Amino acid sequence: MRSSLLRRVALGAAFLLGIGAPLALAGAQAGPAAATPGVPDHLVILGSPPAVSVSGVPFGGPIIEVADSTGAIVTTDQSTTVTLSITGGTPTSGAGTLGGCTQGDSLGNTEVNGMIEFSGCAVTGVGTGFKIHAAGTSGAITLTAADTVAFNTSSDVR
Repeated sequence: MRSSLLRRVALGAAFLLGIGAPLALAGAQAGPAAATPGVPDHLVILGSPPAVSVSGVPFGGPIIEVADSTGAIVTTDQSTTVTLSITGGTPTSGAGTLGGCTQGDSLGNTEVNGMIEFSGCAVTGVGTGFKIHAAGTSGAITLTAADTVAFNTSSDVR
């Protein structure tokens, strides 16, 4: 028997080894294996408010991802509820309140494939170093919260 034709089959373990000629496995597909998302673990904020926002003028809102412990988006999650607030201890000077934030996209979906969109957010008040805090739950799981990068608010557009 030539080594290029050597084949070993271990039934029960479904082990095939081919040296020389390629083996074709029935039903096998080429390409990377699809990753299975894990259990929701934490929130990730995509984007932050503009570096300077005008007091009381909506700047839109952040998009929040629901991620598992490896950082992968949990695309199967459709039940996360997120609350936005001003991060404790911010702003570093001045004062303000966050309002007008609506969870959901333009079609009324509150979450799509592990992503949550907010719109209408505005900070009323003038200050420097504001951060927005996102806290959430997915079913009975309390997710690790996230904060935006710091931004400022002003009383007018300059």
